[in-house]
Amino acid sequence: MNRLKSLYIAIYPLFLMIASGYAIAQLLNHGMDLIWIGALLTTLPMLMFFTRVMLLQNMPRTSNRFPILTLIALAGLILALNSYFKIPDELKPESELAFLTTMLGYLSFVIYNYWYSSFKRGDNPLIKSGNKLSSFPLTDVDGKTVSSDIFAGSATILMFFRGNWCPLCMAQIKEIAAKYQELSALGARVVLISPQPESHTSNLASKFDVNMEFYSDKHNQAAKILNIDVKNGLPTGMQVLGYDSDTVMPTVIIIDENGTILYNDATENYRVRPEPEAFLKVLQDAKT
Repeated sequence: MNRLKSLYIAIYPLFLMIASGYAIAQLLNHGMDLIWIGALLTTLPMLMFFTRVMLLQNMPRTSNRFPILTLIALAGLILALNSYFKIPDELKPESELAFLTTMLGYLSFVIYNYWYSSFKRGDNPLIKSGNKLSSFPLTDVDGKTVSSDIFAGSATILMFFRGNWCPLCMAQIKEIAAKYQELSALGARVVLISPQPESHTSNLASKFDVNMEFYSDKHNQAAKILNIDVKNGLPTGMQVLGYDSDTVMPTVIIIDENGTILYNDATENYRVRPEPEAFLKVLQDAKT
């Protein structure tokens, strides 16, 4: 199943580019055909979404199920269906490509919204609040293997992220960096962990001038120990950039100085992530 998701997310943005571009060309060349408008409504908004998150990397989270984009896509589908079935049968062949593009645009949007974006986690006692966090190995930016036991003695925010390739992860890290001084003032270490190569992690760490700690989870060992790994979760083709095919479900765990879990966010939708204010509240409550 994860292999299908990996392939799907590699193809979907490409489909959106081609379909949106062709729909715009048809509208410019042949006028305001309602079916092609419908096709555009089911493809262009999502293309704009992907373009924004990839280029700006300033969107750490979205709504759960894209209510506005869903309404736009549904409007495009209804517009195309209504127009297509009003066309005389002898003229329908000329509109079949527009109709097919609309149907594919809407279906692929639903697949992204409800299937690709979702995880099936279930209950995970390994990261449940009140339990002791299991020990696991990590690799620091210098390539040295360390144990998670080094976090004993202070409250620690552990953020497991997918890698530099994930724009929502990058936006979330920027957001946490902006709140670092407030988190640190409450005595917390901020630790960022990804299964990506050390060189990628080191490159990311160099972009921040706050004392967040960056570690690589070589071979996804920590994620496997905590049961938050995703086998074959990397988008197809990203392997050429040095990433391993296995990745991790975005997860945030806060532990106290004794390694007891105070908080966890095990989102079931990779686009829905906690805000730093939630971490601040946990840390403040722990001090009272």
